[in-house]
Amino acid sequence: GYWDTQISATTGGMLTLICYVSDPDGPADIKEVEMYYNQQKTGAFLKDDGTQGDFAAGDQVYGIQAPIAPPNLLPAGQYLLELVARDFSGNESDMWPYLTIN
Repeated sequence: GYWDTQISATTGGMLTLICYVSDPDGPADIKEVEMYYNQQKTGAFLKDDGTQGDFAAGDQVYGIQAPIAPPNLLPAGQYLLELVARDFSGNESDMWPYLTIN
């Protein structure tokens, strides 16, 4: 979900995404969590290393922080910003959720 994210069309803001990822084969099988925009890969990956909004390294909570700037770059509305988790076995999660800019 979105953690302490407040983005305005007129002022921009800091996007912080976090997600908990579990794998039946254990946390060592989790390869990556990627952010998508409009169902397209962005090349931006959430980390589980205690940085970028992540709480602590190795806790299976992945995070990323990204500035949404400059102000007035994006109009108010809903944006399809999704996450996909992948494991080393080649499995992928479903995409989720939406971002709303007020």
